[in-house]
Amino acid sequence: MEATATQYPTVSDDPQVQAFYEMCREKGTDHNMAKIFALRDPPGLRTNKTFLANRGDPFDGDDAKAKRCVAAARAGGVNPTGKTYLGGLAKYEGDPKAWIDGKGDVERV
Repeated sequence: MEATATQYPTVSDDPQVQAFYEMCREKGTDHNMAKIFALRDPPGLRTNKTFLANRGDPFDGDDAKAKRCVAAARAGGVNPTGKTYLGGLAKYEGDPKAWIDGKGDVERV
């Protein structure tokens, strides 16, 4: 990490975020907590459980669409059991790549 003029590591290219980080450090906050505060990125929000929580029904109650998407997943070599369908990732309805079981799958797509 680069050091800024005030001896603190650079945690963001955004000057406001960096300034907030440095203010936290000057008030005695340790590096990790100051970084969490400045970036507004607490570690608990990065878990798969929190990422997948409260997603609701991806098919809005449309059983026919759900069956089509499940069939397309299986035809594409993806077992949708235990996975969540994120239509926003799909290039077309039923795209097997839209079935995820965690954030890592989203990052790969």
